[in-house]
Amino acid sequence: MTAPATLPKSRQRLILSVLMVCSLLIWLDNTVLSTTLETLSDPVRGLGADPSELQWATGSYTLTFATLMFTAGALGDRFGHRTVFSSGLVIFAGSSLWAAYASDPGQLIAARAVMGVGSALITPAMLAILMWTFTGPARAAAIGIFSTSAGVGMAAGPVLAGFLLDHFRWGSVFLINVPVAALALAGLVMLVPNFRSPTPRPWDPAGMVLSISGLAALAYGLIRAGQVAAWSSPDVWAPIVVGLVLLAVFVLVELRIKVPSFDPRLLAQRAFGGGNVALGLLLFAVAAITFYNAFYLQGALGFSPMEAGLATVPTALGALAGAPLPRAWFAACRSVLSPCRR
Repeated sequence: MTAPATLPKSRQRLILSVLMVCSLLIWLDNTVLSTTLETLSDPVRGLGADPSELQWATGSYTLTFATLMFTAGALGDRFGHRTVFSSGLVIFAGSSLWAAYASDPGQLIAARAVMGVGSALITPAMLAILMWTFTGPARAAAIGIFSTSAGVGMAAGPVLAGFLLDHFRWGSVFLINVPVAALALAGLVMLVPNFRSPTPRPWDPAGMVLSISGLAALAYGLIRAGQVAAWSSPDVWAPIVVGLVLLAVFVLVELRIKVPSFDPRLLAQRAFGGGNVALGLLLFAVAAITFYNAFYLQGALGFSPMEAGLATVPTALGALAGAPLPRAWFAACRSVLSPCRR
């Protein structure tokens, strides 16, 4: 079905609540893992994972998430965003259960990779449903409210992980994803229409193959750079170069076809391109800080998991306080510039 002209405001608010629960789930999962890394490295309390295996426990998620985002968005346009969203939640919950009972680092890495697949299906569908549900000024307000879920997840995740690690085995940090995903799935099925593009786009196999392979090579090279700490290593710069070349070819292909799955011209728009650059920089910074702090706070300073979680709260509160500022800044700029346009 296509999007209805309007939805009742009460239903819009409930849909926004469901989307925030799903966003919270994604951020919780990323932040609880950082608090768990020190425990996972312990051969008695955890899995005895070495630093490389711990990096891949984080990186395998990032690799599959980054490479499948484009394809997931195209699938949502064709089959309906609720359908893709629901599939992502089921995959995410099932792989969380697998991760919780992993018996060695290899299983954990594989489970985290599958969790990245689920997250890749969830994220573009989540944002598309938000855009379909709200229009006009209500959309800007909804985006501002929705963005606070990231700060809440960043604040709650490490503290929740610290509490669980102090009282239960390490697998409990993944088990908490299962009931949250089940709650989100129930709300999704009951409240959210199966929005999809009113004019289905033709399949773009060349674009999908180029985007997946290019992003996979680029993400692998960046992850490998963090492991070997040397950009001159061939297994670092070679996949990065290959990834950039494949992505450049992807852009050329998408510019030439009549109905592209993704129009690269969107990146030239200040709001879209700038927003994606800002989000990318934020995620890079969060990943770097959380991985370092996991070992510094617990390993070097001797903090307990709970103390390490509480130490990260000020950073999360900063993100929570700053989330509404871009919307307010944009509104102020528009009010100042509008008399000039007249």
